[in-house]
Amino acid sequence: MATAPEVEDEHSESEEDSSEEEEEEEEEEEEEEEEEEEDQQMSTNEIVNIDFEARSPEEADYASIQRLLKQLLPSGVNLTDMTDLILSQSYVGAVVFQPTDDGPEATEDDEEDIFGVTTMVNLTARADRSSVVELIKFLRDKFDPKDTTVQEGAKLEKFFQGAMNVGWIVNERFINLPSQIAPNLFESLRNDIEDAVKKTMPYKVDAYLLIAKAHVSKGGSAQNPIFVNDEEELFFQNSIASYSFRLANEADSVVATSEWKNKKDKELYPIRVVMLIEPAVLNREIANFRALFTV
Repeated sequence: MATAPEVEDEHSESEEDSSEEEEEEEEEEEEEEEEEEEDQQMSTNEIVNIDFEARSPEEADYASIQRLLKQLLPSGVNLTDMTDLILSQSYVGAVVFQPTDDGPEATEDDEEDIFGVTTMVNLTARADRSSVVELIKFLRDKFDPKDTTVQEGAKLEKFFQGAMNVGWIVNERFINLPSQIAPNLFESLRNDIEDAVKKTMPYKVDAYLLIAKAHVSKGGSAQNPIFVNDEEELFFQNSIASYSFRLANEADSVVATSEWKNKKDKELYPIRVVMLIEPAVLNREIANFRALFTV
């Protein structure tokens, strides 16, 4: 009896081919996921390992300092004059920068990017400057006595009227700078102020003024702001007087802190928190900065 010829199972071969293709696709997907994880890790490492340094302000920093001031005070103050004033007292305070590449392709024309500035301007001693006059008027116009206690209002009025020797701490930086830089910046500022006072320069004050960027949720209380610079919350908690005002129709930077992320489903709007703090608070909080913000 003749044996029937064997017929190849085409369906079986098709399944094998399909199975091989699926395995190849899975391998490709796994490789792509691994590459994405590596890219994310590299990106994270790049952010963490970026080095920042601080030095005294220089004329070359003019545009960067003015830009930093503008994000704090979008309008109402002659920032050109204020920038000139800050640069004229470069022996107090510091700017934060990322060092340029010193490799073979580096040139003398390479500019350093300025990411922050921390300094102090004695508003009482510099009351003849147009920018100082405008700053105090701007803050006075934004002040509503109903937002403070009687005692706080009295202290703020003394400042507005020039009856209190006040130094403005300028503490402004771009949002990609971590709070870990705050301890060194404020310690350096304190040392600069102490050195200037020893030389009988006009840096001994009755109180410090701080204008802080913050956000408040829609319908929320201005007494619980989310500060852009974390260390400024400590000053706020220990201030002798404070008030806030909303920035209407003005551009503002947004910070992606953990607290911000927890509230991302709520509408937030930018405010400025104005506060007066005693000099002793600055010295005390520097130690707290190190405990809270040092890695």
